[in-house]
Amino acid sequence: MINPTTTVNNIHKNTINDIFTTFCKAAADRHLVICDELARLLTAVAGPGEMAALLVSIANGERSFVERGGLFFTGQVEDVSISIVEMIVRMREKVVSQFGCASPLILINMLDDASLPPYFQQLSSGVGVLAAHKYCYSEKVVIHELTHAAVLTGHHGIDEALAYYMESTQDNTVSLPTPKLVDVESLLALQHIESVVQDRAVAEAMYKDGAAFIHWLVAHSSVASVYEYCRQFSYLTAGQSVRNTIEQYFNVNLDALRSKEKGLQNNGFERSINELNEAYFSGNLDNISSPLATLQTHVDVLELRAFAALLRGLFASINYFNDHTAQREAQFIALAQRYCEQHSAPSATVYSVNIMVACIQMRSVSSYIEIQELVTHINYCFDEGLTQFPHNGELALMKAKSLHDTPTSQGGDRELAKTFFIKAQEDAEFGQYIQRFVRKYI
Repeated sequence: MINPTTTVNNIHKNTINDIFTTFCKAAADRHLVICDELARLLTAVAGPGEMAALLVSIANGERSFVERGGLFFTGQVEDVSISIVEMIVRMREKVVSQFGCASPLILINMLDDASLPPYFQQLSSGVGVLAAHKYCYSEKVVIHELTHAAVLTGHHGIDEALAYYMESTQDNTVSLPTPKLVDVESLLALQHIESVVQDRAVAEAMYKDGAAFIHWLVAHSSVASVYEYCRQFSYLTAGQSVRNTIEQYFNVNLDALRSKEKGLQNNGFERSINELNEAYFSGNLDNISSPLATLQTHVDVLELRAFAALLRGLFASINYFNDHTAQREAQFIALAQRYCEQHSAPSATVYSVNIMVACIQMRSVSSYIEIQELVTHINYCFDEGLTQFPHNGELALMKAKSLHDTPTSQGGDRELAKTFFIKAQEDAEFGQYIQRFVRKYI
């Protein structure tokens, strides 16, 4: 039991963890005056949304609330069984033991809708709400959500990779493979939950690839080290790429995950390179699946010319075949970044690839400011690229299409586009293909 007289007067001395614990105990004891005072503080931390609404409804006495086995439950509390309590306690102890962290403080919201997937909402580090229907409670689900309760980096790919890794520790039949660099790069590019694919099977495949990467890091350090990296993620990645911080923190080189097929040379892919370039520049994209798959399979050993052809094929696939899953987009952005990093100085293709990346990113932004920033970057790449490489057909073709397809009210100019179409057809390497494209396009 808590003391209603002293609790509120000592709020300023307490941490969020303390306040949340006191709130839950007050709710269990039906001290709604204390709940109301504490809810005002906690909702200021949570901000507007589902978490705040839940806390207020508890403070108003609108929801059932019980304490069982040292755990706090709300919602359909009649569904709380001894087996659920014991399993949550057991999984919490495993997370604490593996990570070497403080015990996560969670409120369990027993949902009444079986169609809703389990999820965790963080209030602050190590504190939050685990929500699930009674039929969803399994060791894998609980340890997954408790992993989120223990640590969240804010990087969606890494958070899910760690949670799926912890799931895998509950299944002795699971053997995680050595990760591929291309999958790791795609994972590191998946920063925001908004970019998650809607196809659950595809999303889970991405996360399981991420679990394999966490397993690889654990093999080079420990589970506790991975937890500590995640705990310090915001500090460690300030001003640095995620990849660099991982390599420095764990003393690893991610290039070690490249394919070992070093004997394969660029000339082994000559047919695929030519087929992709011809298809991309001529606009005849019906038969790119086979050459695209060939280069994707050997992405870790491609030289720059083949790499550029692969990026053109992926960009065409995403844009013209509506193959724009979050996995494919994240993979493209990661590969584009790797391609650009291999150049000591800007090239015409680097400018083209940067324009492609901005076009891909524009699919997932919603605010006017973000859109304008991407448009500004695209225009910068056109201006700089065409100034430095005035005879490059790829840049000229992209500029021509941009001017041709953009409404006049937004800066489009079909007459000016014709000038760039003519210039693009003069390209020494791809001009013959571009001529076929222009005949069909205008």
